[in-house]
This record gives sequence, structure tokens and C-alpha cells, in this order.
Amino acid sequence: MHCSPLARAAVLLGAAIVMLPWSAVRVGAQVPAVSPGRVEVTVRDVDGVIPGAAVSAAPAAAPQSPLAFATTDESGVAVLPGLVPGPYTIRVAFPGFAEATHPDVAVPADGAATLAVTLSVAQFSSEVTVTTANRREQVLLDVADPIVLIDEQQIADTGARTAKDLLVEQTGAGIQVQAGGGQGHLSLNGIPNSGVLVLIDGRRYLGKDANGNLNLEDLPLTGIDRVEVVKGAGSALYGSDALGGVVNFVTRQSKTPGITSLSDLSGGSYGDYRANQTLGWRGALGGISGSAGYREYEGFDLSEANPQTIGQPRSDWWSGTLNADTRIGSRIFLRAAGDYSKRDIDDYFFSGATQLPATVYDSQRELTRYSVSPTADLILAPSTTMTIGYTGGWYLRDETRVFPVGNRVQPQAPWREWNDELRVTAAHTWRAFGGDHPLQGGIERRHEQLSRGSLNVTDPERDITTAWFQQEVRLGNRLTVAGGARYDDFSDFGSEWSPKASLSYRLGDTQRLRFSAGQGFRPPYFGELYLFTPPAFVGNPNLQPETATTYNGGYAWSSARLQVSADWFRSDVENGITFDLSRQPFTYANLRAFTSQGTNLSAGVVLPGGFAPSVAYTYTRREDANGVEIGGFARHTAFLKLLWTQQRWGLRANLRGQILGDVPPAVDGTYQSGYQVWNAQVAKTLWRSGGSMVSLYAQVGNIFDEGDVFLRNAQGQPIEGDFQAWLAPRTFLAGLTVDLGGLR
Repeated sequence: MHCSPLARAAVLLGAAIVMLPWSAVRVGAQVPAVSPGRVEVTVRDVDGVIPGAAVSAAPAAAPQSPLAFATTDESGVAVLPGLVPGPYTIRVAFPGFAEATHPDVAVPADGAATLAVTLSVAQFSSEVTVTTANRREQVLLDVADPIVLIDEQQIADTGARTAKDLLVEQTGAGIQVQAGGGQGHLSLNGIPNSGVLVLIDGRRYLGKDANGNLNLEDLPLTGIDRVEVVKGAGSALYGSDALGGVVNFVTRQSKTPGITSLSDLSGGSYGDYRANQTLGWRGALGGISGSAGYREYEGFDLSEANPQTIGQPRSDWWSGTLNADTRIGSRIFLRAAGDYSKRDIDDYFFSGATQLPATVYDSQRELTRYSVSPTADLILAPSTTMTIGYTGGWYLRDETRVFPVGNRVQPQAPWREWNDELRVTAAHTWRAFGGDHPLQGGIERRHEQLSRGSLNVTDPERDITTAWFQQEVRLGNRLTVAGGARYDDFSDFGSEWSPKASLSYRLGDTQRLRFSAGQGFRPPYFGELYLFTPPAFVGNPNLQPETATTYNGGYAWSSARLQVSADWFRSDVENGITFDLSRQPFTYANLRAFTSQGTNLSAGVVLPGGFAPSVAYTYTRREDANGVEIGGFARHTAFLKLLWTQQRWGLRANLRGQILGDVPPAVDGTYQSGYQVWNAQVAKTLWRSGGSMVSLYAQVGNIFDEGDVFLRNAQGQPIEGDFQAWLAPRTFLAGLTVDLGGLR
């Protein structure tokens, strides 16, 4: 081949340029080093700087893999040095505030990138995400269903020991919890407990009584990071038991590299002592976290003359949770979770059907629950994932009845409940019309079984086969619509479809309009079908499933200083299962067709000086098919909270009030009168260094010693001894928390 001298010179020059770096390496020549840079972050809230905030920096291409960590000093400044020049994602977190994320922060060579971050109180943030409503992570403001989110700091504000303690305060948010007799039966927007699904990290919480109710007093809050309460038709995504909504208790998981530790010790009135410990570790390929807790409580009695007025029986609780995850390559993520709880109960008095002194007995119980759940997440493509998971759950109840008259001891037959679930779900995000549109669906196979001595059928069981899907479509920058359905095939009740549709309309960065409508159904529980405790109660094997059609519509505003929401709801229930007191013995029947409708209103504002008042109000009206109002739930309920914080002084205090109006009269004219309960707490950070702190808190419960909430007759006079709300007298409690974060 013939080349001109000019061409040969160009080829030689090009070769020299290409080979120069390699030649330099071979002869030991040094490539000039790039000088590292740093990021300086100032963290504030609306009132001033925040010391002790956690700041991390991760490469923009791998935002889940932080390389540097720091905490803000007394002037609210954190410095992250030694960063290779380039774009980074900066995250800032502080308890009680929504995590702030700033992508594509450019770090220069031998210089500093500066960033000012203003954190929003979590409940006022438009960046907070939830996972329960649509079975995927989603910004709370964009969810079409009304949601009550109770984060870790709000849980700490209450000093709550159990799920009942926490949710009983949310009276104005459409949430009502029975306050009496050691029970904690939850209802949402007038739908009773049997139509509300309770989950822990998405796993069913087992242990229903004969009426299909769960006692939230059994569920301790050890290791709980947040609670998401979704109000509305939940059957399309979660199946039966979710007629009125879903409550998901999400456990704390380690997110910070290194070792984290949170300890909580407290004690108070009526011998109420608690010790909780949470530990976590996270490395490059995964992490593990676990919690363990113990509580003992002497309980209280409203009337020493009557053993059946135990407002809370003496109990001991043990609990624990475990979460672990690891990454295999870039496409496989393995997770495993488990939880355990045990409650021992003494001095829990009941009366037999005759109501005679000789039939009064002390129901001494051991209640044990545990579950395990291994899961594999597969990334099939950047926009397509698949999850395969299994959950095994067990509930063990052992009871011995001790009769004070005659000193008789009567062991009861063991009560055992099993729930096994196998799930395969897939999610795919497709792009069109200039937006991303999430599609998800799955198949499930569940087996339920109950072994209980007071049934007239031996070990009843059922299999449920399920297929479901949901498609979300974003039309432009304002409107998001979603539609889906669930098909459940029950081995003992046939099949049923549960459809649902929703929309969210964006009025601006801080405002949304929302609407949802869905149908659901609940087959009768084994106890409702086969209970056999004559001469008082028996089951009804001819029961039909309950069905409900639910509508929600509302408006939400969420900004750094203001949060407002207004929602209307209506649920039409058919074939409602309840006791038929016209028969002897008493039994269950599809007696009730009713409508529950009303409004949920809430508002909160951040004021100068660290004050943040908030209020929630619910109006509920329940009517039967003839338009006659039925009782059971207060028509007017409200919750008020005045929060005051001074982050620079390490102070946080609150005053909380729950207000319930009169419950509509029953057929005989009797009714439950309204009442108010007020609580207060103050917390002080005693020591803080980096991401670690030690805090002390103290609280007063039932400040005004509200009590003796009796049933009232048609003339408004209290019926002495007939307690309707079994409130603990004024109580005092103090505790110490030690939070050690990011130890490496």
C-alpha cells in the first residue's frame, strides 16, 4: 500500500498518542493525580440550624451506595472531605423530619461544593413516601387513598407500649379503638375490626377471636419504625379482611453503614416497666437488624368490688423481630424476615352464661405468635422486577381457667392457627405519553387452618388461590389514574372479584385532588361458622360472605409549613355478619346491611418559635337499610396535638387530646356518653456526638383523671357499674433512650 509522507507522519503521530500512556506506565512515569474535593452542607429547619443531622454522599450513578458520612456540628454544618470530583447524591436525615435528597451535586477538584438544606417536619413534607397503599414505594401526597402515617418520632411522642396505645389516640382520623376490658379492637371509618386487615411488614397478624376481631393490645411496638393506615377498599390488592382498609406496622431496618443501636428503658405507674433493644449492621453487600423487647405491667381494676372490671389484666410481653438482606451480583437480592411475640396474662376475669359468682373465672392465658418470611427479588431488566416469597405464620393460645369459688382449675383445649402463603409478584414500568406507567400483578396461594376445642368441626381449613393486577397511567403532568382487580377462589366459599379504580389530580407542587372506589368481600371466619359453646353461643355454618362497596374523595395540601386534608367516605355493606340475639342460643347471622359515611378533616401548621399545632376531626354516620341510625361508633371524634420543638436545645414537648362524642342510642334508648382524655410528654437530649445521642423523656397520661364512663339510660343518667370506656387513671412514666448511629 502506498502512503504519502504526510499520511505516514499522521499515522505515526496517532500511534504515539495512543501508546503514550502505556509507555509512560512501563517506564514508571506518573500520571498527575486529581485533587479530591469536599461538600459542605448546612442543615436547617424553619426556625434555625439543626445540630446532629446525618449527612451522606453517594456517587450519582450509585445513589444507594454512600461513600462518606458526617453529622452537623453546633452551627448546623457538616463537612464530607476526600471526594473524587464528580456528581454526587446528598442525603440529609434527622429524627422527626422527612429525609431530604439532593441529586447531582457537583464536587470540584481541590475545592468545596456548598449546599443549604431545609428539612420539613415529616407530617408536613411533600417528600415522605409510603409503601402500603399500592404495594410499592410512592410519595404520600400522590396516593389516591387517604392515609394516616405515624412515623418513628410521632410514636416516640406518645410513649405508646402497644399498637392499641398508639392508635387509640387517632380518634379524629377515622380510627377508633375499643378502650376497655383489655381489648383493642380497631375500626376504620365505621367498618368494624373484622373488616380491617392488620399486617407486620406486609405479613398477616394472626390471632382472631370468635368474632373475627384482633386485639391490638397483644402487639407490642418493639422495633416499629412507622405505621401506615390506609383507609378505603383494600381487597383489590390485599384480599379478604380488607373491606375498610389496611394497617401495616413497618419494622425498623438498618440503612446506615456500620453498626447502629437503639436502647429504650422506661418505667411508670402500675408497675409498668419496659426494656427494648434494636441492633443493626450494614455493609457493602447487605445488612441485618433485629429488635428484642420485654414489658411487664400490673394492670388496673376500675372497681375492687367486682373482679370483672379489670381494665387491663396483669401481663408480661416478650417480642422480637429480625430482618436481613444481601445482594448477589447486580440482579438478585435475597431477604429474610421474622417476628416473635408472647404475652402471658393473669387476673383476667370473666363470667359464665349464668352470671352467678360461682361461674366467674380467671382466664390465665399464654398467647404466642411468630412468622418467618424468606424472599427473593429478581431484577430482570432496568424496568422489570419479580419477587418470590413465602410466609409461614403461627398463633398459639393456651388457657387455664381458675374459679375463685371452689378453687377449681379447668385447663382449656389448645387453640392453634396456621397461615401459609406463597407469592409471586412482578412489576414493570413502561413508558409512553412522556411518562412512566407502573404495572404490577401477582399470584398467591394461601392455606388457613384452625385447631380449637370449642368448635363443632375438627380442625377446619381452607385454601385460597389468588390472581391480581394493577395498572397506573400518568396522563401528562397532572393526572394519574389506576385500575385493577383481584380474583380470589376460596375452597369453601367459591370465587369473587374485587375491582378498584382511583385517580390523583395534581393542582400544583403542594396540592392534590384524589378519588377511589372499590369493592371487597369477607368470608366468615371459622369461629363464626363453627363456634360451639352451648348454652350461650353457637356458630352458623350457613353464613354468607360480607361484601362492601367503598368510595373516597378528597383534597390534600402539604408544604413545609402547612398540611391540610379533607376527605369524604361512604361504605355500603351487605350481608354484614353480627350476633343474632333473637335466637337461643345466640348465634351469628347475615343480619346487617348498613351504610357508613362521613368526613375526615385534618390540619397542621408550623409556627415560629418551634410550635406545630395539629387537629383531626371525623364525622361518621351509620344507618341501616331503612335509614335508621345504628350505634356502636361515636358520631363526632377529634384528636388535637400541640408540639413544641427546639432542636438546638434538644427539647421536644407535646400535649395531646382525644375527644369522643356521644355514641348514638341503641334500640332501648341507652347510649355511651362522650369523654375526653389528655396526655403530655417532654423529652430532653442530654448528650449528642456525631450520630449518637442520649435522651430522657417523661409523660403524664390521662392528665385530668377521666374515668367512670358508664352506659347511660334514655334519661341521660349513668348506669353505675356498666363501664363503656375502661380508662386507666392518671399515670406517670419516665424513660431513657440511647441511640448510637453509624459506628464503624
